[in-house]
Amino acid sequence: LLTLGKAGVPGDAPDLFNAPSAVTTAPNGDVFVTDGHGQGPTNNARIMKFDKTGKFVRNIWIRTGTPKLPDPRGTVWDLEFSRDPQQKYVYVMNGRSEVVTVVENESGKILGTFGRPGHQAGNFTHGHTIAMDSKGNLYIADMANHRVRRVGPDGKISTVAGNGQIGRGADGIPATQSPLNYPSSVAVDAKGDLLVATANDLLMQFQADLLGVPVVRPSVTETTALGAAYLAGLAVGFWKGIDEIRDQWQPDKVFGPDMVQGDRDDLIKGWNRAVRAAKAWSEA
Repeated sequence: LLTLGKAGVPGDAPDLFNAPSAVTTAPNGDVFVTDGHGQGPTNNARIMKFDKTGKFVRNIWIRTGTPKLPDPRGTVWDLEFSRDPQQKYVYVMNGRSEVVTVVENESGKILGTFGRPGHQAGNFTHGHTIAMDSKGNLYIADMANHRVRRVGPDGKISTVAGNGQIGRGADGIPATQSPLNYPSSVAVDAKGDLLVATANDLLMQFQADLLGVPVVRPSVTETTALGAAYLAGLAVGFWKGIDEIRDQWQPDKVFGPDMVQGDRDDLIKGWNRAVRAAKAWSEA
């Protein structure tokens, strides 16, 4: 088990973090941490590189402004490696500047950026996470534009999902004609399929319908990270106890069941048939 940073101690030293948001491991074991998810002058805006033993290698500062007059309010939200065998380049989502920064992996040198703030083609508004497929296409979750952008190997930026409107995704129509609701994360699976996570109400409502009970969505949906933060806070004495943590919880929306019992029973029976068929197939 490798631990980086110090619990409850923020900072910009080589052994400290301030609002880290993502961790990525290179094939040789090097660890890259995007440190600086939040807004404001006190947050870091850097990639921290460590070797596989946890030894600090370098900072790569990603800032707005100019080298002579840097703006310390940059934000480093996510990173992705190029798909060449050497993973020569690192692509960084800078949410403050609404650009993707291209960094040379070996030297840490910033080579350039693409994108700009806005709502048109080639623009980002709260660009959040990025992912790359085996062909070198870079996908960007463009949250506040309610779209997913693609940057091809030729540098052309296009929209691959979302029509700019907030809503539930629709079936049977082109992805670019379907509304999205703040797409926050993108990933590419082993088959090359693009996966998009949105703040969609459909799944919550479906769970309430199948269970026949209300389902409550909390105001903070990153509950795994939140739980880890609460535990760390307890460990260093930031929280006085479980009751104080419990008081921090706030609901965002309650989804009540809205399905007749007969429809619910039919869906559950169909699911059970599918499970039995899958088990029979796997045992054949």
